[in-house]
Amino acid sequence: MLNFFRKFPLTSYQTDVKDPNAQQVVVDLFRGIKVDIDRIDNANAYHLYEIQDGMRPDQISFELYETPEYFWTFFLINEHLRNGLHNWPKSYYQLTEYANNKYQRKVIMPVIVGNDPGEAHLVGLSGLQVGETLTNISITASAKVEKIDVLLNQIHITMINGTFAASDQLLSSASNTVIRNTTQYTYTIVDEINAPHHYIDTSGNVIARIPFSTTDTNTYIPVTNLQYEEDENDKYTSIRVLTPSMVDTFAETYKTVINA
Repeated sequence: MLNFFRKFPLTSYQTDVKDPNAQQVVVDLFRGIKVDIDRIDNANAYHLYEIQDGMRPDQISFELYETPEYFWTFFLINEHLRNGLHNWPKSYYQLTEYANNKYQRKVIMPVIVGNDPGEAHLVGLSGLQVGETLTNISITASAKVEKIDVLLNQIHITMINGTFAASDQLLSSASNTVIRNTTQYTYTIVDEINAPHHYIDTSGNVIARIPFSTTDTNTYIPVTNLQYEEDENDKYTSIRVLTPSMVDTFAETYKTVINA
């Protein structure tokens, strides 16, 4: 594999965005050369390949071409892979770790008991502010308000100490907002990873949820943050790959063009 890349041009790559002096010399596969899609956009030149869980580019190259050295062709002929491994589908374990690291907060979701169309999105009316602190009435737990999502009726919080229970009355430090379960309002607290990212109807169309009511007769299907990440990851599992009869010619032609 190293012999193949020896004739390719080199470029300096900044490995740390905060340090301009952190440079590494790498093979320049993307010297402004755009693959001539018309030349490969036919049934004889490529086919679609479904990436199985955990498969690496070099492993697929070996499976298809009996050598790992053609892994880079996947990144040239698939537009979504032009950013490198960032858009390569994550394995189940990688995706789980990624989602758990991304969604670490708690989410408070208030709803109306009954159906009051005048108060469709409660958090937009509460006066709560990002950055203030919520404390339960017994002062055994507190949290910082990190994000207020009016459209999803969500309050994203990071626990400072202790744990909130769904029965707690929560008091804000700045806006004097009170969050509590009453005969008119109720709320739940869920892990951010399991909170709705958006809602869909029975046909799978993304829809706005109005109102947030316990007796709402419309069908709102929540898609959680975890499910959203899984769906996004699944979009990248199908890629175009060159047929074995084309890959040698393509590689040599590309090497000639990029060195021109």
